Amino acid sequence: MSCEREKGDYLTGNKNVGGLIGVNKQLVAYTIGNGTTFQYENVITADQSGIVKVLKVNVYKSYTDTQGTADPADDLVSNEALLKTIDLPSNSASVVVPFGVTYPELIQGLTIAGAPVAPVDTDLNIGDFFTLRYEQLRSDGVLVESAGTLSTKVAVGTRLAGSYKCINYAYYRLGVLSPVTFAQIPTINIESVDATTYKVVRQFGQFGPTATDQNNWFFTVIGNNITYPANDAGGAGQTGNDQPFATCATNAADFAILGNCATSNVVVLDNVAGKDKLFMNFGYITGTGAVGPRVFTWTLEKL
Repeated sequence: MSCEREKGDYLTGNKNVGGLIGVNKQLVAYTIGNGTTFQYENVITADQSGIVKVLKVNVYKSYTDTQGTADPADDLVSNEALLKTIDLPSNSASVVVPFGVTYPELIQGLTIAGAPVAPVDTDLNIGDFFTLRYEQLRSDGVLVESAGTLSTKVAVGTRLAGSYKCINYAYYRLGVLSPVTFAQIPTINIESVDATTYKVVRQFGQFGPTATDQNNWFFTVIGNNITYPANDAGGAGQTGNDQPFATCATNAADFAILGNCATSNVVVLDNVAGKDKLFMNFGYITGTGAVGPRVFTWTLEKL
């Protein structure tokens, strides 16, 4: 069968010849850290009620590296390669075909600036994206290329950013347990800084939310392990409540009262309901006034 090419976002305007084709999602959130087998899902739809049918949809992919800036002039764009070909049934007037894609499938065959796209997604920048372009082969031999509006942007973000509720909490001030419970902790907002670093926004345990950034603090996630950087995103020493930051690693004796340093500071992902959990121990050491440790433990569950 010979193929002629047309450009457009539909097969033809005449439904007696061939109907519309579309995709359910023109934006898919790619979450760094979901792993190499996680499927990012979409759905192709087609109107097969006309004489001419859609036989196949070729899905092409390309990658845009923003280089960590917001200026499109800095973008680097890869080559385009075939992602997959999807056969469409023609025995129904209305067709719905789900499909998914994994990170290894997205990057296979793509190069940028002479090198393969990063084999691990933690090397991507927040804001980078893949573009999926759709091409349709009709039963009359016409190959219809998307004009641009029929495409999907797979935008890179981070999974653990979002809002959380506290489901377990304890705070010891100079060794004395606070009466505040998890139910009194407000919603905790966590933002992405880069692929592995997160910011807790204006809330340090039960203290906050503050009107300023005083109680912003940072943590990193590699695999399922949580650690706390020595410096904040601006390069200054990290603090808690304006005091020197403390952790199980830096102040083991002070955190022994919690009894859970060996099992805390981990992430447990929920790939079914999306209720990811963060188990965290953190604190600070006051150097003036009532000198000594303030240690916290909480479990956060994503909303």
